[in-house]
Amino acid sequence: MFLHDFENRIHHKLEEINPDSVRGADICRVYDVTQYPAVIATSDEGQLRNMWSGLPLPLINEVSYYV
Repeated sequence: MFLHDFENRIHHKLEEINPDSVRGADICRVYDVTQYPAVIATSDEGQLRNMWSGLPLPLINEVSYYV
């Protein structure tokens, strides 16, 4: 629901990553994600800018700052 609401409001699609996939597990290890759901904001170079994990999810405005 968060991804859908974010896309409708901000008109930007966030990348959804499955932590059960090989790529997703690697990303979770790199950014030390241990609780789900998680939202990770990174720079274009992959540097961590902010992360929210577990509930409650961040506000859409908080995440849109990093888009």
